[in-house]
Amino acid sequence: MRALFAVVREALGEGLDVRLPGLGVLKVRDFAARQGRNPRTGAAVLIPAGRRVRFAMADEMRALVNSRG
Repeated sequence: MRALFAVVREALGEGLDVRLPGLGVLKVRDFAARQGRNPRTGAAVLIPAGRRVRFAMADEMRALVNSRG
């Protein structure tokens, strides 16, 4: 399991997409800086630019999740 996480971390660190068949895809995306608000005080704050990992669910997984309930 540790080896899997090491490979995924390394690939995402290089900006590569990681495909997990039947589960989905982990993608690294760049986000621009933007204005936000502190929910407690309402004060404006700058949210810095950065990279984030996004998960796009596979069709098979989406169908399974939506069929439950």
